[in-house]
Amino acid sequence: MSYQRLPYQNDLWSHRYPKLASIMSDNKPGEPEDLVKPALGYLSGIPPTHGACRLKSLAKQPVSIYLPDGSVPNFINNVSQTGCWFSFDKCPNRPAYEKAKRPISMPYYRDMNAEMKDNSGTDETICLNKVSEMVSKCGNGSSFAVIFGPTGAMTLGGDGCYFATYGCPRVKSMASGFIRDAWAEQHVNGAHEESACLSRALPQWRYCGSDPAFPLASIYKPTGHIKVAGAGCWIKAQKCPADNSLKHMFYDSFGATYLLTDDDIESCFSRAEYFWRKCGSHSEYKVTAYFRPAGKSQSFP
Repeated sequence: MSYQRLPYQNDLWSHRYPKLASIMSDNKPGEPEDLVKPALGYLSGIPPTHGACRLKSLAKQPVSIYLPDGSVPNFINNVSQTGCWFSFDKCPNRPAYEKAKRPISMPYYRDMNAEMKDNSGTDETICLNKVSEMVSKCGNGSSFAVIFGPTGAMTLGGDGCYFATYGCPRVKSMASGFIRDAWAEQHVNGAHEESACLSRALPQWRYCGSDPAFPLASIYKPTGHIKVAGAGCWIKAQKCPADNSLKHMFYDSFGATYLLTDDDIESCFSRAEYFWRKCGSHSEYKVTAYFRPAGKSQSFP
């Protein structure tokens, strides 16, 4: 026997009064007992009019890291927006690659034959991961940058552990650029252990005051791998077939404003799945969320 709707809709009442039950069946009498919807009433005064919903102003993007990551244009190396490019300061085994020995009009090197074989000209990850290969070709003492033209993302190759920084407010240092992390190399073998080198970004950013205007990246030059510490939740999509307007990498200003993604790591990481679905749910194209205040990231799927 069902008593979910009151009145006139339980089985006993319908059995005793079938004609009335038939008449009432189209009138949808009453709400279910647990779903009564209260309505506001005003005993005096003039009820307010319904206006447009007011949205908050979206959070402003924190300062991007000094080392271009694709979130902003690359102002350090001016290359074409196609292909995978190299800027060699030193390449002992192949000195012809070095900028000082190349034509002034062509300071950057591009291996188009390699791009045709390995897709490094169209895939950012493949391009930036060519650091180890090029370190091997150039030999000891090499020093160079790799730049992915379509996004401007870049990294460094060579020897040692480095910071990419705008400075350190706590010690009133405004020195910006690529600075060798001598402490890491002397105390934690940062020149030869990638994890030791990359673990330095977060404590150094905190030591300098955790200032959103001074993000910092650690770079392990033998592989070119980086880790970033700073402010905000950042999203990076390999590709977004369903939404061409979505930037390759961007600050999640909506999430920061309404979902606390700048402060809650799980909220930030959940946005990777959201944008993956927004981009069409393609299993071959991952979306990564970077929670910079903790120096951590998570990809989906």
